Amino acid sequence: MGAVQAERKGELLLRNRQNTLKTATFIFILSQSKGPILFHDNAQRHVLQMTLQKLNELAYETLPYPAYSPDLSSTDYHFFKHLDNFLQTKVFKNQPAIKCK
Repeated sequence: MGAVQAERKGELLLRNRQNTLKTATFIFILSQSKGPILFHDNAQRHVLQMTLQKLNELAYETLPYPAYSPDLSSTDYHFFKHLDNFLQTKVFKNQPAIKCK
């Protein structure tokens, strides 16, 4: 498992391959980000390539998500629960409206 980061020129970089992400490293990476951050889990290879292509196109930064990491296992539940609660009150008429908010 590696982290994919969309750079300004659209290049994809892999880092922290097969390593467990330590809390201090995670906090440092978050503090250095300049835009949206996506936690991307271990997907099947054919889905992964399509996903990476789209993330590159959108210039999203993707952080490492080590397989079987007890430190991050609850992230999905807590993050998406709060994101879902936040988005339930939002109404978007079109895609540009999403980008403006």
